[in-house]
Amino acid sequence: MLEKQLPPPVFDPALLPQLACPACHSDLHLNASRLICAECRRAYPVIDGIPVLIVERAENLVDQSKGEDPAPRNP
Repeated sequence: MLEKQLPPPVFDPALLPQLACPACHSDLHLNASRLICAECRRAYPVIDGIPVLIVERAENLVDQSKGEDPAPRNP
């Protein structure tokens, strides 16, 4: 019997208004496979369509070695 392969789950952007950054409680926006907080500059991964909103798992978007800010902030 052949098994159907389902496409990978995708994060539903309609959920964004209900989510907030767990570190600073600011709004998040979707960027590829990550949820980005423009306020505290953290990127939270989305794995199998599920946002991983754990501060310790977030990527810090400020390049501290060069003092640069690689992603633009929202005005």
